[in-house]
Amino acid sequence: MIVMKFGGSSVASAAAIKWVAGIVKSYEQEHPIVVVSAMGKTTDRLQEALESAARGWAYSAWRRLEDLRQFHFQETQRLLGASARQFLAQRIAPQFRELHGRLIELEEGRELTPQITDEVLSYG
Repeated sequence: MIVMKFGGSSVASAAAIKWVAGIVKSYEQEHPIVVVSAMGKTTDRLQEALESAARGWAYSAWRRLEDLRQFHFQETQRLLGASARQFLAQRIAPQFRELHGRLIELEEGRELTPQITDEVLSYG
C-alpha cells in the first residue's frame, strides 16, 4: 500500500492537478490511497474571510470569498472543460453558498468559536 498526500502548491492550479494525477496514475498498480487538501492559498483566504466576517466587515468577507469562488470555478473549468458546468452547479456552487451563509452568521454577530473556525476552514 502507498499513501500519497497532496495540497497547497502541488494542487494550486489545473495544470498542477493534472501533474499530480499523472503521479498517482503511475502508482495505479499499487492501489494508492490519495489524500488531497486545499488548493494553494485556499486555507489562508478562508481564514481572511472568516476574520473579516467576525469583525463585521461584510464586503471584505464577501470579496475574499468571491475571489476564492472564482478561482475554483476557473480551475475546474480548465480541468473539466465542457463537463465543468454541471459539476460546478451540483457540487461546487452549493459549498460556496453554505460557506457564505456561515460568514453571514458571523457578520450578524454569531460568536466566532473554534468549532466555527474549524467548520469554515474545512471547506478548503
